[in-house]
Amino acid sequence: MKNSRKKIVAIVSIILIALLAAAAVFVSYRLSTQEGLAPTGPASSPSACDAQCPTESDPTLLYSCTPSADGSLVSSCNRAGRVESCGGQNYCCPFVGGNWTTSMTACPTATVTVAPTIAGTGVECSACTSTANCAAGLSCDLVDGRCKKTDGTSVCYEGSAACTVTSTSICVASEAVTCSPDCPTACGNPAGTISTCLDSCGVATTKACPATTACATDIDISKIAYRNEDLSTSRSYEYETAIDTVSKDQTFIYAIYLLNNGEVSVGNIVLTDTLDGDHQDDLTYLDANSGCTFSQSNKKVTCSGISIPAGERVVYAFRVKVNSGAVNGDIIKNTAIAVIGDTSISDDYSVTVSTVVGCNNTCTTDTECSTGLVCDTASSKCRKEACSEDDTCVCPSAVAITEAPTAEPTAVRTVAPVRVATEAPAGAAGVAAGAVEPTILPETGILDFPGVAAFGGGLLLAIVGILLAL
Repeated sequence: MKNSRKKIVAIVSIILIALLAAAAVFVSYRLSTQEGLAPTGPASSPSACDAQCPTESDPTLLYSCTPSADGSLVSSCNRAGRVESCGGQNYCCPFVGGNWTTSMTACPTATVTVAPTIAGTGVECSACTSTANCAAGLSCDLVDGRCKKTDGTSVCYEGSAACTVTSTSICVASEAVTCSPDCPTACGNPAGTISTCLDSCGVATTKACPATTACATDIDISKIAYRNEDLSTSRSYEYETAIDTVSKDQTFIYAIYLLNNGEVSVGNIVLTDTLDGDHQDDLTYLDANSGCTFSQSNKKVTCSGISIPAGERVVYAFRVKVNSGAVNGDIIKNTAIAVIGDTSISDDYSVTVSTVVGCNNTCTTDTECSTGLVCDTASSKCRKEACSEDDTCVCPSAVAITEAPTAEPTAVRTVAPVRVATEAPAGAAGVAAGAVEPTILPETGILDFPGVAAFGGGLLLAIVGILLAL
């Protein structure tokens, strides 16, 4: 009896263990293949067409599932007597802008002819529901559903008799005129008329343009004295060395600059410079560059016919010589005047006569030269005695070249790097010291088939053990 019970218990145990093993295998397979255990619900189905006859927000509109005569699902109450179907019922438009109603007696007995079915064929005043129903150059007036000519702002007719059934208006041009290009705005333009304009109805017209204010001139003048150089004929030439002292018998240059700061060219400028007064009797005129003349009777230099483009600068120059009778300390002041139309501008420059002069100035004796200089007899200029041919008075100095001592090389002590040995973990033969093996995780699921096989093997051993125990 006891053996029978043991057998029954053993058989039941084996069955239970087998069921658990099968369940484990099934769950592991499902998880490993990422399969969902529960089915997803069906997608929501789209809602059916919802007719609104008329709409709650705007009773002048019908939203119908059945297209109207123009193929639209939206019908507007834009023509008196218009009839449309919505939701199985007929609706009519009692007047333009009114609410749709099912009371057909509220609508006029005369209805508007349906718009042409072929787009773009509707002539002027033909019935329409959109501009596509109208011919080129016409637009559909949604107020009364007629093809009309428009200028983009106001609706207007050409007086066709077919439009007399509705209120009509003739396009009347306003004072607004559009021109491309418009009247010039730059300074100095005379009054005139342009014909590149359209009125508010799109008709070609002209426009009178007033004269603009005369362009204001903005000329600057400056005068500077320079050491004797060649008189350049270039009007953009820049002289190099400015001076404020001169010696007797010295030749130097007066340069007069004119700068146009305005936006337009300025012409007919006359430039004058008179060598009279303010010790200018110490000066003798020699010559000037092109464009200038000198009158001996009034000792006046005149440069005429000057024209300066906007934003540019020009220079006019002449050369003078200091007389041998000039007195030390005399201040020679010279003024240049530029006449531009009815206005004139001027600038002056002063130089001081000095009988004790510096490098490269004219001299007759050593006493007329500054300390450290002598009067060179070959050039009659104050120069350094050691290098009298150098007009800068800077003599080259001998530079002693000494060989720099060679420093003994200094031995650099290097410290060998200390290597730290790291003990490799036990059982990690062939792996570098200190390296950590990465843990490899299964790609999907919790269990895999090798695990299941191991579990099955253990299970079989348990069953065999139970049978042996019986």
